[in-house]
Amino acid sequence: MTIAELYKTSDPFVWVKNLCGDERYVSRRDFHVVDDEFSQKDHAIVCDIDGVLNFIPKGHRDRILLEDGEACQWTELNLSSTAVCNTDMFKLLAFFYNQGKKLVFLTARGDSQRLHTEIWLRKGFTEIGYSHIEFTLFMRGWSCNDLEAPAMKSQMMQSCILPVYDVDFFIEDCPKNVAAMREACPHIQIMQVHG
Repeated sequence: MTIAELYKTSDPFVWVKNLCGDERYVSRRDFHVVDDEFSQKDHAIVCDIDGVLNFIPKGHRDRILLEDGEACQWTELNLSSTAVCNTDMFKLLAFFYNQGKKLVFLTARGDSQRLHTEIWLRKGFTEIGYSHIEFTLFMRGWSCNDLEAPAMKSQMMQSCILPVYDVDFFIEDCPKNVAAMREACPHIQIMQVHG
């Protein structure tokens, strides 16, 4: 079973094989970060960061291959914390927030950049006069470097975000991420931003 099939199946149990070759049935629910769906869900706007809320050039964020063959996501740290804010997008998010929507950010940045990212997001909202805005930030976990952004984002949407929120829009700039989200979550409206 592929990871995409794992998240698409409605079967309560799936047949898996571990790295030692042992096979068994496991609960599909075990792959969800949130144990059970919330009965009362807030409406949310889910938004990417790099390329949507800022202007970090493609050459300063990329997927890199390490000597041992492992791949990882890289964003130049000084740019992730000093990038110029796209104030029009911050204003759009503030509009949605004022309409009662929750703001959720979903980024392929690694969790090691969480502090810089949160500070930068707060700075962006403060620049447009909305320093009080609250948000939730989902980032690439410490063990997720083997997943490319399209797979990571669509899996996090399904396992972490959809059990908690009714997603009104997903805002993203990368065509590959948009395509993966359309395939995994066809019911979600997508707003593709062109940089």
